[in-house]
Amino acid sequence: MRLSKSSASNLRQSIRILCLSYVAYGSLALYAASAMAAPIVGGEEVSTSDPVNETTVALIILMPNGMATCTASLIAKDLAVTAAHCLTDDQGKAVAAANLRIIFGTNINVKSMVKRVAPVVGAIFNPAFKKVGGTNLDRSDVGILRFSGGLPSGYAPALLLPRMMKISNGESILLAGYGINDVRNGGSGDGVLRKAVVQVASVDVARTEILLDQRQGKGSCHGDSGGPAFVVQGSKNYLFGITSRGNEDCSMAIYSEITAHMSFFNQATKALRSIRR
Repeated sequence: MRLSKSSASNLRQSIRILCLSYVAYGSLALYAASAMAAPIVGGEEVSTSDPVNETTVALIILMPNGMATCTASLIAKDLAVTAAHCLTDDQGKAVAAANLRIIFGTNINVKSMVKRVAPVVGAIFNPAFKKVGGTNLDRSDVGILRFSGGLPSGYAPALLLPRMMKISNGESILLAGYGINDVRNGGSGDGVLRKAVVQVASVDVARTEILLDQRQGKGSCHGDSGGPAFVVQGSKNYLFGITSRGNEDCSMAIYSEITAHMSFFNQATKALRSIRR
């Protein structure tokens, strides 16, 4: 994607502001100064037959004062990946697995649209995860959890993007999540699975992260944390990213690249699979 001088300048300014004003997209308000509402802004609702629905689930975090919403992606019949900040409290401590739930369904607010609620057996976030500090880049904001009960009909693990498939600036990316779809008046529309297509602003913003341009009014927002970013090739969606953070108005977003954290995921998978239920 070639940018004009003014567009390039605006993009650099957006990156600088984003790095200074980090807001996690979970609805836990873990890093934001004010509480957030807990989908994809400007997106369309996902149908039960959509391939996005097959691999995307809601992650509910039970809190002393209620619950919070994140999004996760299935990578095995009993495993899902999400953001590290969805698995930690405001003190940076791990949320107990007993307080986590995976929900299968396109609308978790309507009982008849929920296929199943799965207890979480264990959850691990990257020990290198950094909340704050530095340039706000390469935060290792990734985690993985194991749930019980297997997959309901209509669900399957996502295909991971092969290492040889490279992402380019300007490339179209498919996002999904259960977060808000309207940032006005504190946000609304959370709990419904939505999707949207955005463009890559920069693959070079960080070593393990990419920047997505959401200034056209579509993209991830509060409640979408941990959700997927796909490269679409023909009829296949290849999972490559995990929603991490963005600015307050959700016009820009940073995603963690899964392949950059495969060593962590492999080690964590072994640890989770060793847990006896």
